[in-house]
Amino acid sequence: MKTLMLLLTFVSTSAFASINDFECRFNGENGEDILIEVERSYSPGMKRVNVTVTGDNTYDQYNYFTNARLNQMNRIEYFGAGMDLEIDLWPDSRPRMGRMYSSEFRSFDVNNGRPFYNIYCQRTGF
Repeated sequence: MKTLMLLLTFVSTSAFASINDFECRFNGENGEDILIEVERSYSPGMKRVNVTVTGDNTYDQYNYFTNARLNQMNRIEYFGAGMDLEIDLWPDSRPRMGRMYSSEFRSFDVNNGRPFYNIYCQRTGF
């Protein structure tokens, strides 16, 4: 019985926890703090991307369901639903834990659709 209770507790608490593959944090043109979180998903190719924009007395959060692919230039591309995030894995061929990678981000909801270049995303998942 104790084992069953322990198992149920573990399953119920881990169902609400989200593990991120990548996190990107940078400042927008008007001084906003922008946080991008690419959540780990269990379905192949599909990812959930959360974007939080915090400014002076403002807080906006956007959620996107995107497709993911690794292209031939060792870049991970998250695309669809009005946003694009491209992470350059150079010099690695696969993302490594704790590494920072140069990235590009574009969303119709943030910065009027103009892209952000030279932002950095960190591999946080395992």
